[in-house]
Amino acid sequence: MDDFALTSAERALLAALTARGVRFLLVGLGAAVLEGAPVTGLGPFDAEYARAVERTIDGIPIRVLPLERIVASKRATNRPKDLAALPALEATLLARRQQ
Repeated sequence: MDDFALTSAERALLAALTARGVRFLLVGLGAAVLEGAPVTGLGPFDAEYARAVERTIDGIPIRVLPLERIVASKRATNRPKDLAALPALEATLLARRQQ
Protein backbone atom coordinates (compact mmCIF):
# COMPACT_ATOMS: atom_id res chain seq x y z
CA MET A 1 0.00 0.00 0.00
CA ASP A 2 2.98 2.31 0.24
CA ASP A 3 2.87 3.06 -3.48
CA PHE A 4 -0.87 3.69 -3.53
CA ALA A 5 -2.08 7.19 -4.31
CA LEU A 6 -5.51 8.73 -4.51
CA THR A 7 -6.84 10.87 -7.31
CA SER A 8 -7.92 14.35 -6.27
CA ALA A 9 -11.59 13.29 -6.52
CA GLU A 10 -11.01 10.19 -4.38
CA ARG A 11 -9.05 12.25 -1.85
CA ALA A 12 -11.86 14.82 -1.63
CA LEU A 13 -14.56 12.18 -1.24
CA LEU A 14 -12.73 10.13 1.38
CA ALA A 15 -11.67 13.25 3.29
CA ALA A 16 -15.29 14.46 3.33
CA LEU A 17 -16.57 11.07 4.53
CA THR A 18 -13.90 10.95 7.23
CA ALA A 19 -14.60 14.52 8.37
CA ARG A 20 -18.29 13.64 8.76
CA GLY A 21 -17.55 10.47 10.71
CA VAL A 22 -18.88 8.14 8.01
CA ARG A 23 -17.40 4.67 8.40
CA PHE A 24 -16.33 3.00 5.17
CA LEU A 25 -14.07 0.23 3.96
CA LEU A 26 -12.03 0.05 0.80
CA VAL A 27 -12.76 -3.24 -0.91
CA GLY A 28 -10.44 -2.75 -3.86
CA LEU A 29 -9.26 -0.11 -6.22
CA GLY A 30 -12.23 2.06 -6.98
CA ALA A 31 -14.60 0.19 -4.68
CA ALA A 32 -15.76 1.10 -1.21
CA VAL A 33 -18.48 -0.03 1.16
CA LEU A 34 -20.36 2.51 3.23
CA GLU A 35 -21.79 1.50 6.56
CA GLY A 36 -25.32 0.21 6.08
CA ALA A 37 -24.87 -0.84 2.44
CA PRO A 38 -25.43 -4.53 1.67
CA VAL A 39 -22.43 -6.42 0.30
CA THR A 40 -22.49 -9.93 -1.12
CA GLY A 41 -20.13 -12.41 0.48
CA LEU A 42 -19.17 -10.36 3.50
CA GLY A 43 -20.34 -10.43 7.09
CA PRO A 44 -22.00 -7.60 8.97
CA PHE A 45 -20.33 -4.23 8.47
CA ASP A 46 -19.13 -4.00 12.09
CA ALA A 47 -17.39 -7.37 11.85
CA GLU A 48 -15.71 -6.54 8.55
CA TYR A 49 -14.76 -3.08 9.82
CA ALA A 50 -13.08 -4.66 12.85
CA ARG A 51 -11.08 -6.99 10.56
CA ALA A 52 -9.97 -4.20 8.25
CA VAL A 53 -6.42 -2.91 8.20
CA GLU A 54 -5.98 0.79 8.82
CA ARG A 55 -3.68 2.69 6.48
CA THR A 56 -3.05 6.37 5.97
CA ILE A 57 -3.02 7.31 2.31
CA ASP A 58 -2.41 10.90 1.28
CA GLY A 59 -2.99 11.92 4.89
CA ILE A 60 -6.41 10.24 5.10
CA PRO A 61 -6.96 7.31 7.47
CA ILE A 62 -8.54 4.50 5.46
CA ARG A 63 -9.64 1.02 6.47
CA VAL A 64 -8.96 -1.64 3.85
CA LEU A 65 -10.40 -5.12 3.81
CA PRO A 66 -7.80 -7.89 4.07
CA LEU A 67 -7.18 -9.62 0.75
CA GLU A 68 -8.81 -12.83 2.01
CA ARG A 69 -12.07 -10.95 2.57
CA ILE A 70 -11.88 -9.27 -0.84
CA VAL A 71 -11.47 -12.72 -2.43
CA ALA A 72 -14.48 -14.03 -0.47
CA SER A 73 -16.61 -11.11 -1.65
CA LYS A 74 -15.56 -11.45 -5.28
CA ARG A 75 -16.20 -15.19 -5.24
CA ALA A 76 -19.67 -14.69 -3.72
CA THR A 77 -20.76 -12.03 -6.22
CA ASN A 78 -20.12 -14.48 -9.06
CA ARG A 79 -19.91 -11.59 -11.53
CA PRO A 80 -17.65 -12.22 -14.55
CA LYS A 81 -15.42 -9.22 -13.77
CA ASP A 82 -14.93 -10.40 -10.18
CA LEU A 83 -14.32 -14.02 -11.18
CA ALA A 84 -11.73 -12.82 -13.71
CA ALA A 85 -9.79 -11.10 -10.91
CA LEU A 86 -9.71 -14.18 -8.67
CA PRO A 87 -6.67 -15.99 -10.17
CA ALA A 88 -4.40 -12.99 -9.62
CA LEU A 89 -5.76 -12.32 -6.14
CA GLU A 90 -5.46 -15.96 -5.11
CA ALA A 91 -1.92 -16.14 -6.49
CA THR A 92 -1.06 -13.12 -4.37
CA LEU A 93 -2.49 -14.81 -1.28
CA LEU A 94 -0.49 -17.96 -1.99
CA ALA A 95 2.72 -15.98 -2.49
CA ARG A 96 2.16 -14.14 0.81
CA ARG A 97 1.63 -17.41 2.67
CA GLN A 98 4.86 -18.87 1.22
CA GLN A 99 6.97 -15.93 2.43
